[in-house]
Amino acid sequence: MILSIFAFTLVISMSMMDKNTDDMAEVVRNDIEPIKKRFAILKDGIEDCYWTSGTYGVSSIGPSDIWLKGIIFLEDDLADNIFNDYNFSRSKIVMDIDKFINEKDFMLFEWYKSEEFTKDVMEGQDYIKEIYFDPNNKIIYFDLSTY
Repeated sequence: MILSIFAFTLVISMSMMDKNTDDMAEVVRNDIEPIKKRFAILKDGIEDCYWTSGTYGVSSIGPSDIWLKGIIFLEDDLADNIFNDYNFSRSKIVMDIDKFINEKDFMLFEWYKSEEFTKDVMEGQDYIKEIYFDPNNKIIYFDLSTY
């Protein structure tokens, strides 16, 4: 009986989790202030951003894990300084960033990664994190999660 209740609760929770993350994934924001707060060392050099966020699960059941994903367009000086100050290595990744980029014409994307840069950008924040930098287009791509 207890096992049945647990299994039922687990199935309901998982179905609610899937629904909740799917609903939130479609909302793309471009307000800069939340991004400046999240990425404090970049705040003075952010030109623009497109991002989305959501929660895993249902917050009424307890603490929810959150996720954030998006791109940040940097001013030229900051982008140049970042690329010169950190040891980046080329990263071959495939990302779904089409929903973040509209009305902009970009060269071929060339993504780089630096563990040191990621650590500095995310200092004091407890996330599972992926941060990539394209110095040619002056773009940072981020994919963060507490889950």
